[in-house]
Amino acid sequence: MQDRITALELGNGRFLFNFNNEDDLVAVLKMGLPYFNYFMFEPMVDEDYPSIIPFWNEPIGFPLHLRTAGNLNSIGDKLGMVYEVDATLGKINVDIDSSNP
Repeated sequence: MQDRITALELGNGRFLFNFNNEDDLVAVLKMGLPYFNYFMFEPMVDEDYPSIIPFWNEPIGFPLHLRTAGNLNSIGDKLGMVYEVDATLGKINVDIDSSNP
């Protein structure tokens, strides 16, 4: 599969992966993302760990002329409870439920 996937480093820890076919994409997505910075991901299961976390989100690839407060609120509503919208920067402050990825 390695020879059928290309990767491009975008900077700031972001990468763009291109798959030659949908079957390879589905296979990778089914495997999940078990590693981050070479460490095995282990989900937190402690009852005291907060699952609702306020998080600033910036929709990637969202055209500047569509970054209105109304549109950003609509996107935020799909993610969780919206606290604040900054249409100038195109960012949404939303409560994210980390127990429900």
